[in-house]
Amino acid sequence: MFTAWHLPSVDQEVVLPRKLGVVTILIDKNYGQRLGKLGVLLLLVFGACAKTVVPEPPTRSNPAIELRLPARYQHWRASIEQALDETEQELAALGRWSHRESGLRRHLVICVDVDAATRLYGQLGLGGDPKVARTFPNDRFAIVPLARDDRLLAERKIPPLTLMRSIRHEAAHLLCLDLLGLEDAPLWFLEGLAESLAGKRTDRWFQPELWRVGLAKQVEQMNQEGSEADLPFILRRLPAELMLEARSQMAFLALHADSSGEPWEVLSNWTSFDLLAATGGLPVAFLEPVLRGREFDPPSDAAPMLLCSYPGQVVTALLEGSWDGHYWERNIRIGASGNTEGGLLISGSGRDRIRVRLNRFGGGGSYAEPKYRTWSLPVGNQRLSPGTEGVMVNIRLDDSNEVLEVIVGKELKKYPLDLENLVPPFKVEVWVADGALQISK
Repeated sequence: MFTAWHLPSVDQEVVLPRKLGVVTILIDKNYGQRLGKLGVLLLLVFGACAKTVVPEPPTRSNPAIELRLPARYQHWRASIEQALDETEQELAALGRWSHRESGLRRHLVICVDVDAATRLYGQLGLGGDPKVARTFPNDRFAIVPLARDDRLLAERKIPPLTLMRSIRHEAAHLLCLDLLGLEDAPLWFLEGLAESLAGKRTDRWFQPELWRVGLAKQVEQMNQEGSEADLPFILRRLPAELMLEARSQMAFLALHADSSGEPWEVLSNWTSFDLLAATGGLPVAFLEPVLRGREFDPPSDAAPMLLCSYPGQVVTALLEGSWDGHYWERNIRIGASGNTEGGLLISGSGRDRIRVRLNRFGGGGSYAEPKYRTWSLPVGNQRLSPGTEGVMVNIRLDDSNEVLEVIVGKELKKYPLDLENLVPPFKVEVWVADGALQISK
């Protein structure tokens, strides 16, 4: 088994043992050969996923999981390796399954963006969506793509919260490969166990009840359709993050109800109503998400809030649930990757909302639009700033409480309040499309 991660000199011939024979690879500057999975993985650090020539040596001796990071994000190494160690310790603390020594290495590879992950999938002949973090058990490696390679992401001292959770989730899957007794565990338990080891969330954008609302709605919908299905099938109809949270709760319940090595059997005949009853009964009828999309990092003493979307996608986060009209000011920075646009959405109980819209070139402004239909209005050629320092955005109600004032850079616009179109109190959301955005006080 090939276990080193050293780049041979140019034009050096390398022979890599594989399960079904031997693959001989001639490495040249073009990297144009058809490589086997192990061969491509060997060169990963030197290819598109890493954008580097010489990887930084691991800081741990004989780690359970070997970490491969892009050069621009090497400063994340210590925090990620600490998270990998914590995941390993928490899994071992369960004390359910004995460890078998396979002698085979496990690798967690972080690709610099989705395009790099897509190229890697093609080279390796892998199936699935390259945008999704994924573990490949037969090959003993996991691939986690960054949403994008952006300066705002690279400036963070540690990975964003949601990205770190993905890393820990896939690390848990890798660690489970060598645990005796988990071979026969159902998918929901393996996914739930991995998600339960992804780290706790205490930020105010985490809504622990949201998956229960989603599950109750699915049950209601299936009842209206006159159809029946088992619990695992219904969970698969939930959005991915809600499904993972539900499975995590199921794994938690199983582990606490049964001390054996097969705790999933306790829940094998559970229905949706059993799960809802065990976690608090029927939830409220409606709960609006305060966070949509990935990736997201809540504000902290060390760094302001960050939203970083996958290509062509949008991330939104609620800033103010009921803004009372006091003077409100934020600095918004737009990243340099993608065709980035971002800003604020200010909406009340009327038909319209105010969109603050900024782009990566320093242009921006604000305008009114119907809540449920977005107008693609041009933002004009106004130069608000060089782009790297950000744009100041201010909103307030005037002294008469009859006009909403929005200042974007140096541009002031006034929006009269009325009982149909623009009605306080307002909620304020931040959004970014196809890029990264940072917002700070």
